[in-house]
Order: sequence, then structure tokens, then C-alpha cells
Amino acid sequence: MSVVHAIFEKLQIEYVEHKDGEELRFRCINPKHSDSSPSADINTLTGYWLCRSCGFKGNLERLIKVVSGEDVDLSQYVSLDEEFRFKVQNIYKQSLKGISRYDDIIQFDDTMGNELKNFKPAMECEEAVKYLTGVKRKLTEETITSHKLHYSSEGDYKNRVIIPYFKNGKLIGFNSRFIYDGNKKFRYMYFLSHSQFEDYVYNLENVVDNDYCVIVEGPFDLMILRQLGYKNVISTLSTRVSEKHLQHILQFNKIIFCFDDDKESKAGQKAVIKAANLILEISPNKQLYYCKLPEGKDPTEASEDELKEAFNKLIRIKKKQND
Repeated sequence: MSVVHAIFEKLQIEYVEHKDGEELRFRCINPKHSDSSPSADINTLTGYWLCRSCGFKGNLERLIKVVSGEDVDLSQYVSLDEEFRFKVQNIYKQSLKGISRYDDIIQFDDTMGNELKNFKPAMECEEAVKYLTGVKRKLTEETITSHKLHYSSEGDYKNRVIIPYFKNGKLIGFNSRFIYDGNKKFRYMYFLSHSQFEDYVYNLENVVDNDYCVIVEGPFDLMILRQLGYKNVISTLSTRVSEKHLQHILQFNKIIFCFDDDKESKAGQKAVIKAANLILEISPNKQLYYCKLPEGKDPTEASEDELKEAFNKLIRIKKKQND
């Protein structure tokens, strides 16, 4: 039994084990948060915890202080040997994570510095403008400029539109789209600083309020919807919505999924169900909606009228009563 397990037992905090006991899930201890379903996770190796619903977080000492109201002395709860092993284990894990993160960032910055010289603003490149404003993408000059789209005519990303990803004002990666017809396998090529990308949500910095958000699969889907006047459009840049993404997504009062309506695989629909179940497990009363697009279409392929009709007929997603 870990130190965290022992303290939870002594404080009589109910929990469920996850990740083979490396994490414990429990009801949020924030007195201002009435947590009807366990929304907080604590790492048993580090003692750090976070409520994925309200954002309340801290270390093991803070948890004891909030729950018991006492000034913290770990020796009151565990033996000196247990306390020592816990602190050494914590320092070791955080050091490894820090070293790995540092190496990843340095490698990314070095490679990025060499590649940036090949990138030019998309509006300065005739090939890029033709591709982005054509019938397939239908983007305006304002959209192209506001999303800082670039184009590479040389190097590893030759003949590709570059979609940059920024976090706190810093470039942490990009996606690139080949502008000519060819092998579908290599239409997109990514270059990311993975350690900085774990919880990344595209366009989050441009939302204007917490009233609602529209979650889409890809960046071009996002650009089209923003161009049509939908303010708070965000993307996890795939159909995957992870628990780390939720700390950003759960801030919105209403969440609308607008994924591709895949005719054969139904991948978009399945991803909506999976993400919705994850959200409703944490926040059962959250307003979730599904924007059903015409069969076989994504937001870039649907017409403006089709998109408006889909948003006017949102489908409410609710937690099953027998769950």
C-alpha cells in the first residue's frame, strides 16, 4: 500500500483505483464544488491531485489540510520510512519527467529553427492562395491571415500549407497539408513538441466566453466554422478527447460535437459517444450536443445551408439512466 493509499484510508476518503493503482479517483474536496460523481484524480507516486471538473488541485499536504483542517505533518499519518520513500520517489519521478521534457523541447526548437527559413506567409505564395481560397477549402484572406497559415516551397515540407500551433504565445508544433493530389498516406505531416502538446486544444486562446464551445476534428473544419460566425470553435486535432483535454473543455457551459459523419466507419459518431461518456462520468448534468452533418460529410464539405440546418437541429446527449 502506498503512502497515498494509507492517508486516504486514515482520512476515510472513498476512492477507485485506476492505471493499476497508480492513480486514485475520488470526489472533489473543494468545499465550493458539489461533486456528484468522482471528478478528482491523485497520483500515488507524486501525491499531486487535480479535479478535472472545477480545476481544484494541489499536493498531498494540501489535501490533508483541506480534508482535516489541520496543519500538515506527514509523520502524523505515516511512518518516517514511508514518508522518506515517498519523497525520494516523488523527486525521482519529477526529475525524469523534467529531463525528458527538456530534451524534447531542445530537440524541437533546434529542428524548428532550421525549418522555419523555408516557411513564408501563405498569402505571399500564389500556389497556397489558390489552394486555400479554392472550392475545396473556401477560406478568406482574413481567415488565412488570422490563423497564421504559411507555405513551404522548399525543404522537408515542400508544397505544403503549414498550420502552426501556439501555446502561451510559443510555437509548439505544426501540421502541414500537401496541396496537390497524390498519395493519401502523406497528405498530412506533423512536427510537434510532444511534451508540450499533451493537453493542447487548438484555438482555445481565441474563445470569447464560456457560454459554449464547438469541438471539431481538424483545423480546416475549425476555420470554416469560425468563418461562418461560430465564435468558440476548438479542436483536439483528432477525434480523441483525453482527460487532460477536459481541464480546458469542461469550463464551457454547453459543449457541441461537430465531427465528420463518416458513412462507412462511423468513426466520428463513435468518437462522440466515447468523449460524451467521459465527460458525463465527471459532470453528469453537463449540456452536451451532437451536430449531425449530412451523411459522409465533414464541416468543410457541407454547404453553408447544410451547416446552419445542422446547428439548428442539435441532438442532446444525456447520461443513460442505468449507467
